[in-house]
Amino acid sequence: MTRDRLRLGLVGCGGISRSVYVNLLTGFVDRAEVVAVCDVIPERARERSEQFRDAYARLDDGAGIGAPRVYTDIEQMLGDGGLDAVVVTTQPVMHPVASIAAMNAGLHVFTEGPMAAHLRDADAMIDASRRNGVKLSVQYCTRFFREARQAKLAVASGWLGKIMLGRIDANWFHTMAYFNKDAYRGTWRGEGGGSVFHHGRYASDLYLHLMDEPLVEVAAFTGRFMHDIEYEDASTASLRFASGALGHVTTTICAHRNDAIPYDRVEILGEKASLQVYRGVDWSTAPHGTTFSLTVSSEDDTYAAELRARLDEAIPPGDEDIQVHQMRLFLDALLNDGAVPISGESARAHVELVRATYKSAITGTVVKLPLSPNDPFYGPEGTVA
Repeated sequence: MTRDRLRLGLVGCGGISRSVYVNLLTGFVDRAEVVAVCDVIPERARERSEQFRDAYARLDDGAGIGAPRVYTDIEQMLGDGGLDAVVVTTQPVMHPVASIAAMNAGLHVFTEGPMAAHLRDADAMIDASRRNGVKLSVQYCTRFFREARQAKLAVASGWLGKIMLGRIDANWFHTMAYFNKDAYRGTWRGEGGGSVFHHGRYASDLYLHLMDEPLVEVAAFTGRFMHDIEYEDASTASLRFASGALGHVTTTICAHRNDAIPYDRVEILGEKASLQVYRGVDWSTAPHGTTFSLTVSSEDDTYAAELRARLDEAIPPGDEDIQVHQMRLFLDALLNDGAVPISGESARAHVELVRATYKSAITGTVVKLPLSPNDPFYGPEGTVA
């Protein structure tokens, strides 16, 4: 890519585009500008275009950047050309549709997560990226906070020794007000799944990123306890990885606030040492801030102290927001023809865990992986109501 400033199109002008992506993308005016926005609801697309225009006008280096073109049809936006990449912020089940359309038009794609509701769409996204020679990246910014990167280094370097067990807890809380915001929420066809798919995805993705090996067995249970929705609001699953390491995943959106209950916690237990990565909520601030921590322990106190010092030296503190960090890496990968921060292949692991979890819970069986493309749970058939 030789262009000094990338030309971006934004597809999906709902709440997250308003609350996150206008500020996020205009913060990279040295690298990119948003020149088109698209949403099936015209008012939302116009509102977002005006919001981008006003945000650029407030920047010293945003002079001359006008309001992005407004579209209600993605094919028209793609057909008009003048884009280098598309940022997808639609409702979850539309991520594959918009992403594949953009990649088939020869454009790079950054999509909000989750990547896809089932493996058939995930595979189609990866295939579109390869076939068209374009880059695909998925938003999982929680891989990039300092403590998560330190945990990855500890595992990948073998400093924990052989991994025996890894587990996560994702304890969120939603009232029905969350689901009543949009008609698609709380439905299989609109949102693709519940606590294990959509809401626990950050912890699950980080967990699979740290374990970094194929799953071979999943035994799961799911339930719907507090919400009038189609999918689960709590799930639990036991796992076995290819190396023989065991795992456990618990997710819920029924967890009333309790300082003793972790918000997102990932634990990795190795022969030499163990670690815990924690992502919490600072309830004392408004809006609520996010807190991160990493603990490293061993029966050999000297080794634990040495390991901690090694990690702190290798990855020192930084003050860049993790969403900003991932977007910076993505845009730089386009400008320099480098590797994107989180590829479709990497994000696919979470989709596989989700599909195996639903198959096990619905059929009452221990699921062997990988799933066959002929399996109903490879696609949407096993879960769509």
